[in-house]
Amino acid sequence: MEPKITANKLGEYLTASARRRRSIIKTLQEEGGFAAMHYTDARNAICDYLSGNISSKQLLEKSNELKNYVSDNNFTQSTKNASGAAIEDFIDLEDEIVVKNCIIKKGSEFQENSIEVSGVKVGAKPDLMLISAETEEVVGCIKFHFSQSASLDKDAAEYTATIMKKHLEDNYASGNKIDPKKVLIID
Repeated sequence: MEPKITANKLGEYLTASARRRRSIIKTLQEEGGFAAMHYTDARNAICDYLSGNISSKQLLEKSNELKNYVSDNNFTQSTKNASGAAIEDFIDLEDEIVVKNCIIKKGSEFQENSIEVSGVKVGAKPDLMLISAETEEVVGCIKFHFSQSASLDKDAAEYTATIMKKHLEDNYASGNKIDPKKVLIID
């Protein structure tokens, strides 16, 4: 089996205790590499909002819908409810996200999603791409980290940002430089 890990998990792994590292590896082995996406609804809604596809009112409505979601399936319900809470947390910190002179596009509009680091496939999928308003070239990205168990500390976020910057340089730079200040990791 090809070794795989996401950029967020690699950033966390590089700064984790030995016990947490074992836990990360065990989870990745059980899930076959890239971990399952438990916050898909939150990620999609926030990306739609920041890329201008929905309004702040619609984002709040989505948060409320997800927080109040009821299902017979406990996993589905808890996943939807957690996404609603994550959107609510995002709304509280939204004013801290400042991106100037950029067009924001959803990362799903772009193709490359991984890079190889020392023989390990690292999933480096930007949630949002930052495009220069002047040159229309990729200059950065936004990557979200959603977790109920472990927030990324400053060092882990910096490792993740470095991985994302390398990914952008390898796949999208085409002569322009990626601005490190425009590679944002939002936890």
